[in-house]
Amino acid sequence: MYTLFAVTWGQLVAIGRSHSYLGPELSGSKKKLASFSSIFTVLKVVIILGIVLVCFSGAGSATGRGWSNFAGTFAGAKGGIAGFMAALVAALWAV
Repeated sequence: MYTLFAVTWGQLVAIGRSHSYLGPELSGSKKKLASFSSIFTVLKVVIILGIVLVCFSGAGSATGRGWSNFAGTFAGAKGGIAGFMAALVAALWAV
């Protein structure tokens, strides 16, 4: 049987999640919306700091963990500062 489109659990969760963000906005209370926004901003900062701590802690045996990652060299790296700036522009353009 051919279906026009398939709905996955991930899509349903994403739809539910986006509607949960609309709840405080539709309630009309700016105070609720401000506290909701603040909570999620703090949550995002905590998640980013957690990722930074895990990556720089050196915990685990995976290569590239910890500060020693910055001591490495890559023979294929080219461009110097111009290459870095080109990559930076490409990354910012993609957003």
